[in-house]
Amino acid sequence: MSRSSFSALAVLAAIPVLAASQAHAQVQPPIAEYFGFEDERIIIVDNGAGPVAIADFNADDRPDIAVANNRKSRIEIHSLRAAPRTTSEIERDYEVNELPPNEWYDRTEIIVRDRIAALAATDLDADGYADLVAISASPLGLVIYHQHAPGEFREASRRDISGLSTNRDALVVADLDADGRDEIATIVNSDLKLFELSADARLSEPTLLGTADNFRQLKAGDFDNDGQLDLLAIAPGSETPLQLWLHDAATVGTLPTLAMRFDVPNVQDADVIVRPGEPDQIAAIENGTRRHLVYELTESQAGESRVARLITLPATSADSRPIAIADLDADAHDDVVSLDPDANETTILWQLPQTGLSLRTNHPTFKSPSAVAVGRWAGRDDPAVFVLSETESAVGVSWYDESAASLSFPEPIVLATAGGTPVAMRTVTIDDQSILMVIVKKRRDYVLEAHRWTDGGDDPATIELDGVTKAPETILAFDADRDDTTDLLLLTPNEPMLMVLGESDGNLWTPAELRDKDAMKQFGLVQAAGPANTAIKDLDHDGQPELLIADANFIRACVYSESTGWRVTEQFNLDADAQIASITPDADRLLVADTARDRIVILERANGSWRKAAQLKIQGVAVGPMHAGRFAGDDTPSALIIDDADLALITLDGPAQTLAPMSVYRPDAENRFEHEITAADINTDGYTDLIVLDAREQMCSILTIAASGRIVPATEFKVYESRLFSGGDSMEFEPSLALATDLTADARDDLLLLVHDRVIIYPQAAGR
Repeated sequence: MSRSSFSALAVLAAIPVLAASQAHAQVQPPIAEYFGFEDERIIIVDNGAGPVAIADFNADDRPDIAVANNRKSRIEIHSLRAAPRTTSEIERDYEVNELPPNEWYDRTEIIVRDRIAALAATDLDADGYADLVAISASPLGLVIYHQHAPGEFREASRRDISGLSTNRDALVVADLDADGRDEIATIVNSDLKLFELSADARLSEPTLLGTADNFRQLKAGDFDNDGQLDLLAIAPGSETPLQLWLHDAATVGTLPTLAMRFDVPNVQDADVIVRPGEPDQIAAIENGTRRHLVYELTESQAGESRVARLITLPATSADSRPIAIADLDADAHDDVVSLDPDANETTILWQLPQTGLSLRTNHPTFKSPSAVAVGRWAGRDDPAVFVLSETESAVGVSWYDESAASLSFPEPIVLATAGGTPVAMRTVTIDDQSILMVIVKKRRDYVLEAHRWTDGGDDPATIELDGVTKAPETILAFDADRDDTTDLLLLTPNEPMLMVLGESDGNLWTPAELRDKDAMKQFGLVQAAGPANTAIKDLDHDGQPELLIADANFIRACVYSESTGWRVTEQFNLDADAQIASITPDADRLLVADTARDRIVILERANGSWRKAAQLKIQGVAVGPMHAGRFAGDDTPSALIIDDADLALITLDGPAQTLAPMSVYRPDAENRFEHEITAADINTDGYTDLIVLDAREQMCSILTIAASGRIVPATEFKVYESRLFSGGDSMEFEPSLALATDLTADARDDLLLLVHDRVIIYPQAAGR
C-alpha cells in the first residue's frame, strides 16, 4: 500500500509528515549519518490502540506484533510475512470501502470481553507458539490466553484481583527464578506481587515481594550480573523512585527477595539497558530537570552511605510484626523468626552462608499470633520458638526439626493465672537459665508470670503488676541495684519504666517486689527509658552492666542504688541537632539511630571514653530500633531495622552497593516534555542508543552512548503534526510508546512507535 493511498482512505488524528529515513537530511551533527531507517510500515488499529507485545506467535522464526484494540473488543495478532504483498494481492484481498490488507502483516483476531490494560507474551506449554498474559481493566484481573492450535486462542484462566494496577508497564512476564518457566510480576494495591504460572495456565497464590506507595512500572534485567533476572520497579513521586529486587548466584531456583531502594531524583520514565556479559544498566528521565541518565549498580568504597536491603515481612504494621533472632539450624548463622498473623503462620528467614537472609519458610501456628520469642526450654540445647496468641489465649513452644525441615506446632504452656489472657512475652537469661516471661491480663489487671523449667517441668512464679494499665512491650534482665541478684525492667511505650526486684535461692530466680517511678529515687534521670531507646551493656568492663538510655542528642549510662536512687555514670553527646531514636550494643561498639539525619552513628570506646568512629547515611529506610549481628552470610557486621512492612538489612563495614550515575545528558530544546525512554542498539554499531519521546513537539530523539560512556545526541525527527495536540502541557502523551527490538527478522533492532490509532514501525536501514 502506498503512502498516498493510505492518506486518502483514512481520516487521521495524527498524520506522519516526516519519515525517519528523511531525518538525516536536516541539519544534524555528523553522527546522524550513522543512523537511518527504511520506509516506515504502518499498522492501522483503532483509536486508543495498545498495549503491545512482541513475540513469535506462529512459530515461523519471525517476530509478530500483538496489539490490543479495545475499541473493537479484540486483541490483534499481526504476523510478519516472509515477503510483502504485491499490488495484485492487495487489490484481490479487499473490497470497496474497506481498508486494504497490510503490505507486511497478516492479521489474526482474538475476540475478548476484557478491556486490556497491559499485555505480555509467554510460551505456556513450550510448544513454540507464544501465548498471551493480559491485565484486564474491566473486569479487573489477570487473564491468560492460550494458543491451543496455530492461530487459535482461547481464555485458559482468569484471576479476579482487587486493586490490580492497570498501568501499561505494571506487568512483567519472565523467568525470575531460573527454573525454565516464566512468572508473572505485577502491582496489587501498591504491593509488588509475583504469581507462578503452570503449563496449564493455572496461577499460584501470590508471593509478596515488596511494598511502596506509588509503583508504576516494572522491568526485568540482570543488574548484578549473576546470570539471573532481577526486577526494577519505578515509583514516581517516591523519595526512592528506583527500587531493585535482587538475588544472588548462590540462590539459583529462588525468587528475588532482597529489595534496594535508591535515593535518586524523581523519575519520569526508565528502561533497562541490556549488556550481555556485563551488569545491565538503567536509563532514566528525571522529572522536572529533564536530565537523561544512565545508572549502574556498583560498589562504593566511601562507606559514608548505605542502601538498605529490604526483606518484606508478612504483616502490615510494626505492632503485629515482632521478630526473634536465633541460630535454629546450628549452622553458626543467626536466623530470623517472624509471624504472619493473617496466614496463621510462623515465618523463618534462613541465613545462608555467603548469601544472607534469602530463604523463607512458613509453618502453621496458633490463630492470629501476636508475639514470638526464642530461648531454651525443657532441658534441650537447641533453641525453642515461643509463640503467643491473644486470640486463642495461648502460649506455646515449638522446635525446628532439620531432618523434616519443619517447625513443630506449638505445644501449649499452661498459664498460672486462671482465666487470664497472655498479651506479651519475652525470654530473658538469668544465671545461665532461660526464663519465659509472660504478661497476662485478667479483667483490668496485669500479672507477670516467670516460667522456669526445672527437672519437674514448668515451675511458674508470678507477681501482680499493680497500677499497670498497659502491657509492657520489652523486658530487660539487669542487676539494677548491684546486689548480685538479677532484676527486671519493664518498658512500655509512653509509660514510666517499672522495676521488678528479684531474689534467688541459689537454684530458682523469683520476682519479689514491684517498684514504680514513685518508689525509685531520682527517677527523672531515667524517665525517657522506653522499649526502643534502652539497652544494657557493661561499658567500662568492670563486670557490672549499666542501663543505657538514648534521649534527644545524648546517650547516658545509669546505675541504681537503694540509698541514692538512679545516677548517671557517663554521658556522650552527639551534634546539637541530632535526634536519637534507639541504641543497640554490637560487641564493643554502640549503634545509634539518628532520625534527624537518617543515619546510623557507630560509637567505639577509646582511652576510657566513647568516640564517634563512623556515621552511615541510610537510604531506603527510616532508621529506628535495630538488631545488631551478622546477617549477610559472612562475618560482616550488620544491623536489622524494622521499617513499615519491611525488615531492612544494612552492612556496617566494607564496601557498599549504590546506584551510581554513569552518564548524564540534558537536551537543549526547552519546549519539550520527554516522557518515554527505551534502550537498544538502533544502528548495530555495538553501542547502546536511547530513544526518547516528547509529548509537546511530538519529537523522537535518538541519543547514543559513546565508548567513553558519554551520552551524545545523534538525530531526531518529528513524528506527526496536529493542531489538536499542540496545546501545551494539557496534551496527551503521544507518541505513547516506543519499543526497540528486531521487528523485521534481520537480527537488527528496529523502532516501533504507538501513535493514537496505529503502530508505526521504522526498520533499521541496512548498511548503517
